[in-house]
Amino acid sequence: PMNPMDSTGFTAQLAQFSSLEQLENINSTLETQSTHYASNENAQAVQFIGKQVTAVGNALDLDGSGTATLNFDLQGDAAATYIKIYDAAGAYVGDFEVGTLTAGEQQVSWDGTDQNGQALPEGQYQFDVLAVDDNDVPVSATTFSTGVVTGVSYQNGDAYLQTDSMLLPLSSVVRVDAVDAGAES
Repeated sequence: PMNPMDSTGFTAQLAQFSSLEQLENINSTLETQSTHYASNENAQAVQFIGKQVTAVGNALDLDGSGTATLNFDLQGDAAATYIKIYDAAGAYVGDFEVGTLTAGEQQVSWDGTDQNGQALPEGQYQFDVLAVDDNDVPVSATTFSTGVVTGVSYQNGDAYLQTDSMLLPLSSVVRVDAVDAGAES
């Protein structure tokens, strides 16, 4: 207290100290709860191992079969739809036309070849969807990355689900599916 003889000022200053102490206690409690929440989220991430997840994103795995499945959601009907493929570094490798598609979830296959028809190596690639309607007005699309979770990684306090060659943020997962055991053999 600045002036202990002034009872009004002394009381006000003691009340401020008390409020400050309570705020520090609340802050400490929130930090503990935040750590607890992150621990729970990280523990839950392990439960995704062995399951197929779909997350918002444009990464895809080209596996040993030489094909990949691309998933996206069109916001409207498309008179023409094109897919552009890029390598993991973002360099253009090729594109292909899908044609007319209706609004909603879509799933198309890519044969794993570049613009010259050459087979590309296994690994991670990226894709963009370009679509237009009957009036050549762009139709927006949300792209999804899909893969079977093989592990979990933690970076900067966030959980990431590892697939063959992708790291998918747990926070971007929109669907989890059981993997058909007979389909893997």
